[in-house]
Amino acid sequence: LFFFPINICYSTDRNQIFYCFTGLSFIDAKSIGKEDIKIDDNGKEWIIINRTKTRILSQIPLLPIAKEILKKYNYKLPITSNQKYNAYLKEISDICNIKKNLHSHTLRHRIYPFQLKISNLQEYFS
Repeated sequence: LFFFPINICYSTDRNQIFYCFTGLSFIDAKSIGKEDIKIDDNGKEWIIINRTKTRILSQIPLLPIAKEILKKYNYKLPITSNQKYNAYLKEISDICNIKKNLHSHTLRHRIYPFQLKISNLQEYFS
């Protein structure tokens, strides 16, 4: 994984990776805490929360990279405002010469095909 050396972008790239590995929205990721992590009977960890917008209970597998990001920040992601976060993503895209308009929703919509591939690989190697 590539992490940007610029202080203001330091946590932004990690948050974006967390969104990618969980599919959580900005507001749901902001409210995650250690109390939302549960372990099932098979020892697998899950993020179990009521989604902010819909109030629907969601059970999201906690993949190793997402878990490492949570642990790094003591299970509380360093998220400021959505507007400031999107400004940091704009700065990252400018530095990397990315023409696409990055925002807090960009990577989280890529989660489902990715999780399916990861789940199949985990089953294969279990």
